[in-house]
Amino acid sequence: MKENFKNRIGVASKLLFKEDVLEAFSKDIGSSELNFSGFENISEIKDYFFIALKTGLSIMIPKSEVKNIEALRDELKMITEKKGISFISEFDWKWK
Repeated sequence: MKENFKNRIGVASKLLFKEDVLEAFSKDIGSSELNFSGFENISEIKDYFFIALKTGLSIMIPKSEVKNIEALRDELKMITEKKGISFISEFDWKWK
């Protein structure tokens, strides 16, 4: 599995939330747009936000790289309400 994802882990990206899409920009990779309708759910643990996609992949957002965590949390919750998907808070979750 590590071999399958070696080029995806640790790729720094800038995210821009628009009306109905998430735009991601990555150096040396380019940009892409993801429709919010492709989101399965959004979850939050102590140090990260995760946007789970219907494709089975997830976007991991480290809180240490976010300037305004409250604003991002509000934006993510607004998306979940708009799309009728779950916002999951698991602050006690730990990596195994």
